[in-house]
Amino acid sequence: MARQQTITVLRTTRAALDTQAGSSGLLASELYYITDDKCLAVGVTTSTYMDVVSGFILKGIDHEAQGIKYHGLAGETVAIGELMYAKLSTNARWFLTDADAIATSIGPLAIALNAATAGNAVSILLNGVMRDDSWSWTVGAQLYIGLTPGTFTETAPSATADIVRPIGIALDADTILFTPGMGWVEIS
Repeated sequence: MARQQTITVLRTTRAALDTQAGSSGLLASELYYITDDKCLAVGVTTSTYMDVVSGFILKGIDHEAQGIKYHGLAGETVAIGELMYAKLSTNARWFLTDADAIATSIGPLAIALNAATAGNAVSILLNGVMRDDSWSWTVGAQLYIGLTPGTFTETAPSATADIVRPIGIALDADTILFTPGMGWVEIS
């Protein structure tokens, strides 16, 4: 049985977070999105925090990602920012997801960090933060595998036989926290 877990991310600025830390007002183990630096931090104690995605490379840089990355082989033509799954029966080549079928919605997921054609190298984000200036998410929205190949959406699929699989949340209109779990549900 799949278990869905909700991740709460508190939005703040660096100055506000520093003020909270100075007054012992942080929440230990809470995740904070620092909007002016476009990075994530986690509360360690009520008065300390640490950046978990550091380097601030997302600030002002389109198509940049920070987190756990990997290099694989594309199983078909993919574009930067498209959502893919590993087809383990093809030596883990990466194909575009599609919430219309179980076969294209389960297993390891990743986001393409470069364009690639079938059989060629593709850099992928397995877990982390990504920015894409073409996105226009609702801040805080849960994201799911989309019904169009390679896409993700704020609207959970709802038709019979569709697969509902959360893949992350929108931190900003153009920035997501990509945290795909292994859980999914088929609509009956």
